[in-house]
Amino acid sequence: MSSDKIKRKIAVIFATDVVNYSKHMETDEVETLQNLRSCREILQDLFEQHGGRVFNTAGDSVLGEFSSAVSAVVCASEFQNLIKERNRSGDKTYNLEFRIGINMGDVVQEEGNLYGEGVNIAARLESLAQPNGICLSKNVYDIVNSRTKFLFKDLGEQKVKNTVVHAFYVYSGSDPTFNRRLNRLKSKPFLLRRKLVLICVAVGLFFLSYFLFIGKDTVTKNERKVIAVMPFVNKAHVAQDYFVDGVTEDLNIDLSKIEELSVISNNSAFQFKGEKFIDVDVAKTLGADFLLKGSIRRTPENLRLNAELIDGSDGKIVWAEKFTKNPNEILNIEDEVILGIADHLSIELKDKEKKAIKKQSTANLEAYEFYKKGLAAGNGQTAQEFYKKAIELDPNFGRAYASLSISTASEIIGVRGSSLSKTETKLLRDEALRYAEFAQELSPVETLGYFASAFAHNLAQEFNKAEDELLDALAVDPEDTLALILHGTIKINLGQYEEGLETLGSVKKLDPLFPAAMLIAEAQGNIALGRYQTALSLAKQHLQKNPSNPQAMLNYITAAWQLEMFDDALWQYEEMALRASTSGISIFDFTKMQAWDAKVKKLIQETIKKIQNKNNEN
Repeated sequence: MSSDKIKRKIAVIFATDVVNYSKHMETDEVETLQNLRSCREILQDLFEQHGGRVFNTAGDSVLGEFSSAVSAVVCASEFQNLIKERNRSGDKTYNLEFRIGINMGDVVQEEGNLYGEGVNIAARLESLAQPNGICLSKNVYDIVNSRTKFLFKDLGEQKVKNTVVHAFYVYSGSDPTFNRRLNRLKSKPFLLRRKLVLICVAVGLFFLSYFLFIGKDTVTKNERKVIAVMPFVNKAHVAQDYFVDGVTEDLNIDLSKIEELSVISNNSAFQFKGEKFIDVDVAKTLGADFLLKGSIRRTPENLRLNAELIDGSDGKIVWAEKFTKNPNEILNIEDEVILGIADHLSIELKDKEKKAIKKQSTANLEAYEFYKKGLAAGNGQTAQEFYKKAIELDPNFGRAYASLSISTASEIIGVRGSSLSKTETKLLRDEALRYAEFAQELSPVETLGYFASAFAHNLAQEFNKAEDELLDALAVDPEDTLALILHGTIKINLGQYEEGLETLGSVKKLDPLFPAAMLIAEAQGNIALGRYQTALSLAKQHLQKNPSNPQAMLNYITAAWQLEMFDDALWQYEEMALRASTSGISIFDFTKMQAWDAKVKKLIQETIKKIQNKNNEN
């Protein structure tokens, strides 16, 4: 290739191929080729509409080029939707499904064809996508996230063919898992509620191994109005995000103190942060009667907060208020917002509710600032430093003690945790319990202190003590999300499968856009009960959202093996072995690290041994 023919440029690359193409060809070669031709015609028409061009085809694969990332993603979504409609109306025996990967990167152009890493990464993203799915690189996501109405799932860094790619999954109209969830939510009213709040960062490690939900419906649904506190918009500098998110969470907490309201989990509401959405659609998705929306602009001189209460049935504003005050009056503004909503909804607050709403964890605004910075910190050690500064400024700040307790306990399973001795583990647990005790004494009407104590006991595998603390937490607030999460974890680990599955089912009603991690517990409960088909389906759902999760892989391998789907089990085992090799931990050693129920762990380990023996024989 002569140098004068080499042209480099940045391009958006669109890669797609057919799922199980070889099997389709084995079944009926002629019919498959005719179907493929029809699907390519649909794709070609969409490329022309959205400014793309096909530069390479081979077998069932198509490589295309776009100058616009937004156009490429919109084209991909429309293509998957049209293929889905085509499949619905055709003979299911010959339906074709596609995976799509989209990347933006440097490419080499030669006589109309494109080569290089930009193309290779798009192809690798395509291999990560699920059937009917779309996977994006991070640079594409960064562009389209604020310019489209799609929902996205961060898959994190994925290693594919010796290349690490930060991938994002697109929830499009063709995503069957997402659609089933939306259809289920639209089919009936759901009691949704409250807060995954205050300790998002500190509990990050906990989510990886312990984020398993349960919930008990203790209130008659028809008697309660359901409200979702949507993430308030930061109208100032991005550095103020931690403050704005903190105010949103405070409003969520205070609204949940009103017995006539059911408040949707922040876990669900915050998935719409930064997204453009239609109020009525979000209300239906979350099962909310009302949405609380707003914006905040804070400068050194003043703070402006705009709040709107939206009727979820028609999208109309039913209450609105603007506040412009000194920044140190933010806590008073929060109270006024809560009281204004209650008044508009004709809720007569009880004295204990008024006291609970007006009672703040701290009146020291500087301590409040440090606490919010701790919640937003991306590092556990940094978070602890902020919490300690908040406590220095206000030694009676119970919520800061509770969050410090949780962050301290998280070290038991953190980076340090892998090398801790029993004595070191006990010292960390005792330190965390001491902070939790302070929190309970200073804020006895808040659940976080009791949860913090339960969290520390749980990580030390003192499950009975953890359950006792959780009962205290749930006595204060029977709908506290964090307490229910941990309670569910303990039920599964103690072998209370039916109870665990029942409460896990109810938590889906409480948090409709639930984290994928809760599917791990649900799959394990079904494995223990011998319901392998259900367990396999749950593992598949989890791997659609997080293809690299080792617990979901082990659940998939075990369920598939028990169903005598040996090829599927072996394929997933090989995939896991490839990923495990990069971490330096064998698959079997990994099974020893899980805080699973003994029965489930034994079955998983037996399955892994059988697969390893089979591989050795071959």
